[in-house]
Amino acid sequence: LTLAVLLAAETAIAKPRIAVMPFTGPKASKVKLQVAMKLCVKFTCITPKKGSPASVDAVVVGTTTKKEVELKVYIDEESEPVSLSLKLGAGGKMSKKVLAQAPSVVNDALKYVE
Repeated sequence: LTLAVLLAAETAIAKPRIAVMPFTGPKASKVKLQVAMKLCVKFTCITPKKGSPASVDAVVVGTTTKKEVELKVYIDEESEPVSLSLKLGAGGKMSKKVLAQAPSVVNDALKYVE
């Protein structure tokens, strides 16, 4: 009985699993690294392997311009993504204040997961 309670408690507090996919646009890899580092503190980040399915709660993609990154979070193939635009500073760097907003878009998307 104790083991069952411990397993149930561990499952209840498990972090949602997300995949941060490659970003596109100028400075995309630098911006992705910043976003992924922030998101992977709050969520469990999974790196999908080519040819093998990965079970995740959400998929994060990003498109950068010289001035901003648009994050899109997908929870399934049939629904529209939840989006958030964040400002980029010089050289594709985000301020701590701006970067702190990134987990909110994933949380908003996860509200729709059943």
